[in-house]
Order: sequence, then structure tokens, then C-alpha cells
Amino acid sequence: MRAAWVFRGTDVILTPLKIAAPQINHAIVYAKKNGKEYWIDGTNSASFAQGMFDDISDRPAIILDPAGAKLAQTRPLQASEGFMKVILNLDFSGKDVIKGKGEVNLTGSTSVSMTAAELSSEKKNIDWTLLTWSTSRRNLLNWSFDDYSLKSRTVQDLNTKFEYQEPWLPLLTSSGKGYSIPAIAYVSYFKGKSQERATALSLPSPSRMQQEYVIRGRDVQLPTNLDCEGSSDWAEYSRRIFKKTDAIVVSDNFVLKVRTIPAEVVSSKEFNLFQDKLVSCMQDAVIVFKDR
Repeated sequence: MRAAWVFRGTDVILTPLKIAAPQINHAIVYAKKNGKEYWIDGTNSASFAQGMFDDISDRPAIILDPAGAKLAQTRPLQASEGFMKVILNLDFSGKDVIKGKGEVNLTGSTSVSMTAAELSSEKKNIDWTLLTWSTSRRNLLNWSFDDYSLKSRTVQDLNTKFEYQEPWLPLLTSSGKGYSIPAIAYVSYFKGKSQERATALSLPSPSRMQQEYVIRGRDVQLPTNLDCEGSSDWAEYSRRIFKKTDAIVVSDNFVLKVRTIPAEVVSSKEFNLFQDKLVSCMQDAVIVFKDR
């Protein structure tokens, strides 16, 4: 176990020079056990020795060893280290109200931001944060959560279920009344074209996300199942809209592979083509119902 120096921060622009003393502003702990390296930040508000904090990952570091300081590199985060899953079951059988039952799961690095939340915020505020993040709705009538605890400062997985009601305010389309389903939040980062920016594209931490809407209670206009998908060095995505017994399911999956995309890549034809296909597949969807 050794002390180490590193530059702590997100969206950091580091010097490209390979010099003996890289940018540093923070002290952490370096350890190696059974061939595996650990970069531990004991000053963080949460304990995440089993993982890696985003603000010290993938950058130069100096390991302070009695035999002499060594220049090293902290490891990058991998998408497999964090997973967010949201499942929403929506009942449209009522005239004016939609009844929702949901489940949210945050594992690994995706649960860092919620760690110890109850030590600094009221439970009802945390409920509201989880609810609006999971449903992307703010005009809710009422809601309730199963019991969960966010008092520990050690990063732990969060799994909880909830119920809510929202007013049925249909979208009017040329084919009938509809309901809007928002795209996975990651999609918004890929909408800007190269001519609109001259810098690297900064993204959230690499992770995986699954979002699933299960719609019941009204007949939906879906002549055939729909699906699309795509993959690149930067991200993978897929969407499936299909019938399942008495329900229509909209299932989205997204894998964010990198933290930053260089400016020269963002302006490339290959990346622009990937953007167009991703947004076309994964943009906000509208489920259109048949007239009753």
C-alpha cells in the first residue's frame, strides 16, 4: 500500500506532454493485491474501495514508493461496472388517471451519487428525485415507495419499488391519442452536430442502462413489432417495441463505453453517421392508442 498523487476532477483537460511530474492536486491510496490494482480516495464522502471514482479515473498518477516515485496511470472505468435499470408498468384502463408501478435498480458506479443521501436530505426529497428520474414526469398526483435505506457511506446497490398516479393527458396525433415515452438520458449527449462544437465531447461515466415501459389497459396501434440497434467504439444501443400477452412493451438498452470523445472524432463522417442512426432509433417515442 502506497500514497499516490493524482489530479482530481471531472471534465479535466490534462496536458498531453509525457513529463515526469504530471498535473496533481490530490492525494489518494494505491494498493495491489492478488495482481489487482486499487486506487482508493479516502477523502470522498462515500467509500468505494471495491470500485473506482470517476473523478480520479484514467489519468496520470505518481506513486510514492520508498525506492523512488513512479509515474503510473489510474485505470479507466468500464461500462460493466455500473448498471441502471428502470421498469415502469402503466395501467391506462382508467378514464382520467394512469396508475404506475415501478422498479429502479442502481448497481456499482451508478449508485455512487445516491450513497448516504439520507444523511443530508429528507427521505421525501430522495423519493421525489428517484421518482422524477425514473419516470421523467413532474405532474404526478401521488406516490409511495417500498422501504429502502441510504444511510451508509459505503457504496451499495439500490433496489426499490414504487407506485404512483399521473393525470391522463393524451397527446393528440393524426392517428389518435398518444402517450410520450422519453428517450434514455444518454441519447441527448449525442444530438449535437460537429459544427456546433469545437471541443471534445464529455460524457457521463461509462455504464449500462435499461429502460422498459409496459403498457396495459388500452389497445395500441402496433401492426408489427419494431426494433433497431447500433454499435460503435463509443456506445451500443437497442430498442424493441413488441406485444406481450395483454401488454405493449417498449424496451431500450444503452451501453456508454467512453468518458470523452476527441473533437476530431466528433467532427468525423463516421461519428456523424452513428449520431443520426442513434437518434433516429432512440429518440422520444409516442405510443398511439386505438379509439375506444
